[in-house]
This record gives sequence, structure tokens and C-alpha cells, in this order.
Amino acid sequence: TVTSRCQRFDFKRIPAAEIAEQLKRIFEAEGARADEEAIRILAREAAGSMRDALSLADQALAFAGDELEASMVADALGIEPESIYPELVEHALEGRVQPMMEVVERIHRLGRDTKRFMTGLVWNLRHLVLYGILGEKAHELVDAPQELRGRLLKLSAQTDSIRWQQMLDVASRGLEQLAYHPVPRLVLESTLLRLASLQRLMPIERLIKVIESGGSAQGMAGGTTGAGGGRPSATARERFKALGNRPDGQGPSGQWEQLVEKVCENKPSLGAVLEHVVPLDVSAGQVRISIQGNEFFGKQLEEERNRRLLERVFSDYFGTPTGLKVETEAADGESLAGTKRKQQQMRRRNLEQKSISHPVVQQAIKIFGAEVEKVKPLGKAEE
Repeated sequence: TVTSRCQRFDFKRIPAAEIAEQLKRIFEAEGARADEEAIRILAREAAGSMRDALSLADQALAFAGDELEASMVADALGIEPESIYPELVEHALEGRVQPMMEVVERIHRLGRDTKRFMTGLVWNLRHLVLYGILGEKAHELVDAPQELRGRLLKLSAQTDSIRWQQMLDVASRGLEQLAYHPVPRLVLESTLLRLASLQRLMPIERLIKVIESGGSAQGMAGGTTGAGGGRPSATARERFKALGNRPDGQGPSGQWEQLVEKVCENKPSLGAVLEHVVPLDVSAGQVRISIQGNEFFGKQLEEERNRRLLERVFSDYFGTPTGLKVETEAADGESLAGTKRKQQQMRRRNLEQKSISHPVVQQAIKIFGAEVEKVKPLGKAEE
């Protein structure tokens, strides 16, 4: 009993060639005839399972009788002949959309299995990737008739392996979308349209050279740059500096910021409260602030020890006894936290604009025909 519970069986896929040989023997024993291509289709569709191969063979025999041809098997299984895929890929390379949509219409009209068709397309693009990289050495890795292998090898020379990989990626994502899309035909159509509209990718080495050589070119599309070669103008730098640093002691807002800094040196938690209140009057003798109806801030400022600390700091700063008056009504002014938040937003917008207008970025947009969706700062940019 223990031994039977510990047995392990490692099931492995049966090679298509072995399945095909077994199917031939079965057909001969049953008095049925099938051509080589019909048997190969059954073996391929079985995906390594002899049981599935027998089920598909029974389905084909029930549909077409005792003499099977490749076209009969394809019709019985609801699949397209493999010769359609090289034609479809050629249309995609040339950007011919009309014949591609006609294929979709025929598949839909005949009730073909969209997933099987997309799977066949993915496999053929996989074959083209291998041929594009390995050439004739890929023959032993491609399960297809000799005539089709020769056609795929010839087709693979029409573009580079990078584009084949790009097309394979698009088709694979389309196949993945079929699992959850309610209208499979739309997925197939959009996938074929993307294949037909793909732009050929450059090798990275060449792309770098193009961008570097174009970085100093004049009159690039999408924006202009000054003679500084993408460096921020003096006005922009001054604006940034003004945002980040206020002149010391100039105006009540500058005085309030200095007062908050001194409070933070003595008690950081109390200084954080002052950053969120609105200063109404900052002058020697009395400092008036509005807590904007925030009860938590009001309780913090009502504590006797906190009020004594604040009045001491204010008096030391102005050199004369200075009290604190707290109001609860909403005020028109702005807190330090709100001001800093606006400064950060403006600084981010300026950094994004400077990044997008950089010559290298503009050249990349021109080469790829792209749009900038998001600019993500790396680290803290102070300029």
C-alpha cells in the first residue's frame, strides 16, 4: 500500500513524428487512407497527446470518410491551411490591410476557431524568428512540411530578426487577450492592424548614432531650443531659485517662515503645526494666525507650555514682548505647507517641460513618432 502511494509517473509530450507514425499504422489496420499532410496536421494538433490524436482522427474520419486529405482534415477541425500564414505575414510587411481583413471575414463566415487561428499565426511568426536568426539551421526546429519551411526561410530574409521578434510579441499579446475579450474577432482584427502598422526598429547602436548626430541639428520637429543646446534659460533658473529661496526677512511671509524655522529648532512637532496655519499679521507685539477651523491645531496651540514657547520665540525674534492670537475663521491667505506644495508642483512642471524639450528627447520622438506620456524624475532635482 505504501509503495503504491509513492509511485511517480512523469508524463511527457510525445514527439509529433512518433504520433504520425502511430496514426499511419492505425489507419492501415482500420483500412483507412490519409495523405502525409493530413496525418501531420492531426499529429500537430494533438500537441503531444496520443489520446487527443486518436480523438481528432475519429472526428476527421466521421466528417470526411475513410479517405483523408489535408483540406478535409482542416475543415473537420475548423482550422485554416498553413499556407495562409505566410501570405498573411507578407500582407503585414507591405501594410496591405484590405486582404488581411478579408481573411478575418472568411474565418468569421466559416465559423473557424479564432484561438486556433491566432495560435497558428504565433507559431509561424516563431518559425520566422528562428529562420531570421539561424537561417537553414532552423529547419530541424520547425515542424512544417518541406515546402512550407522553404517558403518561410525565403520570407524571413525580407526583414531583420528584430522586426520578426516585434511581430511575434504583438501576436502573442493578441492571443493572450483572446482569453478574456468578449468579441474575439475584434482582438484578431486589432492584432493584424498592429502588425500591418509596425515600424521597423533600428539596431540600438545605429539608433544611438542617429540621436547623437541629430542632437545638434537645427529645426527639429516638435519644439525649438535656444543656443544653449537644451540648457535651461537664465530666466528659468532665476524663477527656480526664487521658488526655492525667499529673501531673508523681506515682508511678513519671509518673517513668518523664519519664525516657523526657529520654532522647529525648539520643538519640531509644534513647528509642523505652524506650517499648516495661515499667518494673518506678523509684526512686533502680536502675531495673529488662523487655524482654518482645525480643532487638532487649536488644541495644540491652546496648551499653556506650547503658547509660552511660541511667545518666547516670537519675543526673541522681534526683540520685544510679542504675544500670539489664534483665530478659527477661514482666511484668504495661504499656509507654508500650501505654498511649498505649489512650489513643488511648479518645479515639477518646469522640470518636465525642460526634459521634454531636450534635443535628444525631441529627436527620439521624431524617430519613433511617439508621444511623451509621463516624465519620472530620477532622485531629487533641485534646479
